[in-house]
Amino acid sequence: MHENLKYTLRLDESIKEFRSFNAMNRNTIQSRAEIGDWQPIYSDIKYGTHYFLYGKFLGEKDGDDFIINKIQLYLQNYTGSVSIGFNGYVAMDIVDQMDENDPDNDPRYTYRKKYYLHIGLEGFKMESKTQNYPEDHTTPLNIRLKQGDILITNPFFTPAIPDISLIYDNKNRNESNFVDDLFMERMGEDVFITPEGEEALINLHLLDLISEESLLTAGIDDKKEPTKTKLIKAKAYREARGITFACRPENAFFQIN
Repeated sequence: MHENLKYTLRLDESIKEFRSFNAMNRNTIQSRAEIGDWQPIYSDIKYGTHYFLYGKFLGEKDGDDFIINKIQLYLQNYTGSVSIGFNGYVAMDIVDQMDENDPDNDPRYTYRKKYYLHIGLEGFKMESKTQNYPEDHTTPLNIRLKQGDILITNPFFTPAIPDISLIYDNKNRNESNFVDDLFMERMGEDVFITPEGEEALINLHLLDLISEESLLTAGIDDKKEPTKTKLIKAKAYREARGITFACRPENAFFQIN
């Protein structure tokens, strides 16, 4: 049942592009429209912080289809002590043909496609609460969507404040003032990178988000093959430590207006 519960993402040419929170006069109709057009695409809890991801899918109709030229993302921290933000990485993968046993198969949408939106996040990043994809503002995405296509949002994390956690300092890690529990664990006097954290760091290296030098100083063999998820460079790491919600909101259904 739960895999069929989805957000509804409205695709509409009238959706306003977000400019800047600093430039907003929240008493004007235009600014209120910019805020009101953010649509939820994901929610979770990390570092004890409940956060939501919102998106704007900007483009134009072409017959019965909708062509997305730009995606804007916004992260709202709701509760918790650690502010989460974007680390700058966004990528999209397309599944042209779903397996017949896929729960998203629906006879009403014969040509349905799945789009995976990989979004990089990081703790203690309050200054980075918005993200554009593509970042250059000039190259349109030119992604053609049909009514009923599916978006799956796939966030992943890079280590937070490594100068304090000492995640990349294998020799002095036991002196860490912050044990990043997405990657690390404390056991008495010992602070170490977990097997899941090691796998995550290797995959972040495959995405060019962590240097080979950082892996080596963390005490990780950069030639080791990830065991649980053999991700290629086009894929983003999805945490293997389990989910916080029994039914985590991550899927969305595109509706063309």
